[in-house]
Amino acid sequence: MKIAVQTNENNALLGYSTVYAEEQLQISGWQEVEADPNFNSENFREWKVANGHLVKIASGMTPLQELQQANVNLQLQLSNSLNTIKQLQQASINQTLTQDALNQQIATINQKLDTTQSTTTKEEK
Repeated sequence: MKIAVQTNENNALLGYSTVYAEEQLQISGWQEVEADPNFNSENFREWKVANGHLVKIASGMTPLQELQQANVNLQLQLSNSLNTIKQLQQASINQTLTQDALNQQIATINQKLDTTQSTTTKEEK
């Protein structure tokens, strides 16, 4: 659905009309654009016209573009989270391997101590 919007020098919306005549579009500051489902009488001041489309002033994007950007950001966050999980898993594996190596060294030292104690006890007798 097309609507007529009136904009200021920065293309921010000053007003709009869903019912208009072609002559209204000849008046300076008025133009015809495709309406957006998110556009309404309560939020029309949050919009401007860019390249013939209604966009949000805050982002400079249409709601669809905002949604697409949010999806990209979410995918990046998910990817970063997965990478962090992989790093934590690898760190856990490395810690387990290190602990196993330390346990083997302790077992070897304990064996040597047992052997030394056994030899010392035999010599004392």
